[in-house]
Amino acid sequence: YELMEEAVRVRSEDLDSIGSYLSGGLDSSTLVGLLATVTGKQVKTFSVGFKEATHNELPDARVVSEYFGTEHHEIIVSYENVKDFLPQMIWHTDQPFFNSAAIATFYGAKLAREHVKVVFDAHGPDQLLAGFPSYHELLRQRLIRSPFPEWFRRGVLEKLFGGIDEDHGGFLKGLIGKLHRASIPFEQRVRMENAIFSEEEKQRLCLFDVGKLSSPFDFLEDFFDRVRDCDFLEKILYWEVLHMVHDDLMVKVDRMGMANSLETRIPFLDSKLMEFIGTIPSDLKLRGVLRKPVLKYIMRESVSKLLPEYTLKKKKHGFSMPLNQWMMNNLRDFVCEVLLDSKTLNISTDRS
Repeated sequence: YELMEEAVRVRSEDLDSIGSYLSGGLDSSTLVGLLATVTGKQVKTFSVGFKEATHNELPDARVVSEYFGTEHHEIIVSYENVKDFLPQMIWHTDQPFFNSAAIATFYGAKLAREHVKVVFDAHGPDQLLAGFPSYHELLRQRLIRSPFPEWFRRGVLEKLFGGIDEDHGGFLKGLIGKLHRASIPFEQRVRMENAIFSEEEKQRLCLFDVGKLSSPFDFLEDFFDRVRDCDFLEKILYWEVLHMVHDDLMVKVDRMGMANSLETRIPFLDSKLMEFIGTIPSDLKLRGVLRKPVLKYIMRESVSKLLPEYTLKKKKHGFSMPLNQWMMNNLRDFVCEVLLDSKTLNISTDRS
């Protein structure tokens, strides 16, 4: 807790006006609480919401805003914003980029810039302290895998379960699919989960010989060497910090902020705080592998007296856009128009 306080303090000392993004989740609520208590100033909070109730966290953000007495501001992002902003987003990112939440982040930054020149962001704890349910699921699968010797996992389980599609039929296929995933070694799993197309699919799509290209996974060998002696959860989290945080989240936050002439500060990625978190045992990050999990356990315990009980107990939501709903309905024609445009089709792909 003291390290989080200090990370917030050193990043807020030069500011007259304090602003922060607020989703209403554990991380952003903790950040707002620390800003309020450390600076003694009224925090200006900025929240992005959606008309779709499944993705809208504005009610949760209002609970936290009221609790800490913030000056609260909100904006609703809709499918129209996607159509309007997509070309601009591509220009601002200036690289291939797949995080659709950048669109909502841009409009959140635009809102914040109307009130502050510097905004605080709470990215980091999910990847540093195991904040996603998917980490729990991976550990559960790991327990399934552990009792089997390697020769059995690689030989029998992979051959027995490898050809069954778990997405098309019932509980049994789902269970078999989990057993198959549990049989896959960590190194192979990282490659699989970060590849969109198989080598065969790449060749079918492209007009040139993809076999002449260097593998996009060559850089992984150094990563695997560094984490070889780490426990399973630490391997996953290290990968997430190294690539998800560095190459995705920080790009999204920084470039969408700069697109609005807004500086973004991320105190939970403070180097001293990250070094300390690296020494924390995995069972203090994620509790309850065989029962209902407690994500970011040590963080929840450390801020239990700072946050409202509602926020501490609410289910993990995660900041995302209702993009699937929009693409299947409101944006369907727009997506088809872009993908079937002659300029798109003239890229080096098999147009048959």
